[in-house]
Amino acid sequence: MEFTLKYRGNDLKASGNEAGNVREKFLLRQCFHEQLKHVWATHNVLSRVDRSRLPNPQPSSLDRWDLPRPLVEPSEVGLEVFMFKHKVRGLTFLPLVTFPMEAHCYLAIRFGRPARPGSIFFGKGDIDGRIKTVVDALRMPHQDTELPEDASGDEYNLCLLADDNLVTRLSITSYQLLTGYDRDSYVDLDIDVTIRAITPMLGTWALLY
Repeated sequence: MEFTLKYRGNDLKASGNEAGNVREKFLLRQCFHEQLKHVWATHNVLSRVDRSRLPNPQPSSLDRWDLPRPLVEPSEVGLEVFMFKHKVRGLTFLPLVTFPMEAHCYLAIRFGRPARPGSIFFGKGDIDGRIKTVVDALRMPHQDTELPEDASGDEYNLCLLADDNLVTRLSITSYQLLTGYDRDSYVDLDIDVTIRAITPMLGTWALLY
């Protein structure tokens, strides 16, 4: 499965726990959520998932958000067996890629700014910290401190990842924006997402191949 997520707006802060960065990640999640709604609505398998019946995950000792394996016949295994929803601060988050799917997620990020290409440091914080902010925003929040107190959203808030350890390949290309911006703090992000299965399984075939 492949698609591209985009962000156009103010420059990103390096990842951290300060309140401003928590809010910035939440706003990024909302931006990606609006695009993921289209992915879900137009995919022939995702569009049929009954979100209301998805279970809650179980954090495991390996720092993974897991699910008990179902006791059903192989022919009855559907995508819902590998998916879950997670509630934080009264909001329900629904990740597309989870550990039970046994899937890889590859991210290829193009990071455009008015600065010359090749610049590694952008004022306070480096590009690695900014990319970590993006990856954090692609995953569901795990606890209350990862959301602003006044956070609000849809009935189901769609995220790409259950956890960032599902990203197994990451490439970053930095380039200079020559036009299309109105301030030096503007950034233009394209995130090419590729989802592939580690293990072929019934239920995930139509999504991951």
